[in-house]
Amino acid sequence: MRATVLLAVTSPVSAVAPAQTKQPVDASPKDKIELAKQLLEEAKKALMNDGKYDCCIKDACDRCALDHQNCDCATDVKAGRQFVLIATQRDSGATGMCQV
Repeated sequence: MRATVLLAVTSPVSAVAPAQTKQPVDASPKDKIELAKQLLEEAKKALMNDGKYDCCIKDACDRCALDHQNCDCATDVKAGRQFVLIATQRDSGATGMCQV
């Protein structure tokens, strides 16, 4: 009996079951939005695993990931820092999407 050994090469990014990024040319807007959501969730999980994403909402919001590629809102809320309503102008404190 002969045994066959298969080797798989993976990168840290592929360990999260990556989304299929290729869309057919005629993909519907809905399909494109679903892909964008899936890719954003993968990015947030990677940021969380790297200790760079600590959202104050149980199901983490998207604002800081999109604007800053990091989040420390949970720390800011716990410290009582003021909310800033426009996340793109955020210097410190939690975004306006935070829920205390």
